[in-house]
Amino acid sequence: TLDLNFPVYVGKNLLLSGGIKYTDEQFYFEDHEPPGYPLYESLNDRNLKKLGGSLNGICHLKGNRSFIFRTSFYLAGDFYRSDSQFSAERILKSTIAVGYGIKKNENTFYAFGIYAGYTFGQPSIYPAFIYSKRFNNGIGFEAALPQSIKIWKKKSAICHRAWRANSGSA
Repeated sequence: TLDLNFPVYVGKNLLLSGGIKYTDEQFYFEDHEPPGYPLYESLNDRNLKKLGGSLNGICHLKGNRSFIFRTSFYLAGDFYRSDSQFSAERILKSTIAVGYGIKKNENTFYAFGIYAGYTFGQPSIYPAFIYSKRFNNGIGFEAALPQSIKIWKKKSAICHRAWRANSGSA
């Protein structure tokens, strides 16, 4: 997996970040019963790839309030199949989440909003809750429920200080 995140714009009240992600994985199924199971047959010895990007932003409003958004667009699957059942519509995964956030203190942020997604031909929409907690050693925790839970660590002290100064959330 190659995952690169980078700042796009850093302003007084607006912070935009982008990302590019590429994943390549391959599965081999041996000695599984039943041997003709369709899942094993369709995934065995296939290069499954995920290629896409994201754009995330936070717009600071008055006081400790913010408007946040997150978007991502990925193609996920076996791109080299010529079979009609693997059209772009069937391998596209896209999401958008928007919310209203409150910065409780320098290290804690939470938001409420809506998450909408399109995964492999199936649209979805549901309410979302985001909770972000940063610790002084550069480690952080983020839950974007029901979508994901992440634990991360900042690699660069310079980037960490700049990010703390300009952001209200992860």
